[in-house]
Amino acid sequence: MNLEKEIKLAFEEIGSYGDELAYLGLTTKIEIPFRDWLAVKLHKKSGKEYMIAREYPEVSATNNKTLRTDLAILKDGIVKERVELKACYTFDIPKKNRDYNLFWNQVLADYEKHKFIDGNTYFLLLAVHPIDKIEDSKNDVIKYYSGHRRFSKHYTQEELLKDVKDDIPTEWKTHENLKLKDSGFHEMGEAFGIRVGIVYYLWEKVN
Repeated sequence: MNLEKEIKLAFEEIGSYGDELAYLGLTTKIEIPFRDWLAVKLHKKSGKEYMIAREYPEVSATNNKTLRTDLAILKDGIVKERVELKACYTFDIPKKNRDYNLFWNQVLADYEKHKFIDGNTYFLLLAVHPIDKIEDSKNDVIKYYSGHRRFSKHYTQEELLKDVKDDIPTEWKTHENLKLKDSGFHEMGEAFGIRVGIVYYLWEKVN
């Protein structure tokens, strides 16, 4: 199984799975729902050769502590590939947000935990993006509504999406141990009359 290829394919197909992920993207943090959706998708394709594990325990070679890997692909009981996920919203990561590197730093923290563990390791940052403006009347059902509203004063939804897609911070692209393999945007569906998409960035550990 080629995990990088399967992740890219999952994003290409995400809009054909109905509106469930769109709903979850607006009402909760998408990290766990997306991970579980991806795990089930990989499980259905894995056949008898591979096993797909969620929160798989691995022992760190640096401190002998047990880590919980978000998603691992095993063959004959050995982890061949793994992916760690982090999730946010597009309003978290434009450069106009002074804390735009907050989630990048979380990716780096995951790298530090896994840098001495064998096997291909990927790191996936997800950013949920409401394509349509969120009406004030929906503030009680939309997660982190205040963040969406605050940045709507500086951006239209189109401008925000263009910013986080096209102006990727230099440090995200030039880290010596993490290679940016792919990034993109895909629509997930609709909830509460709001079209919802997801921006993603995928890195591979190279050292």
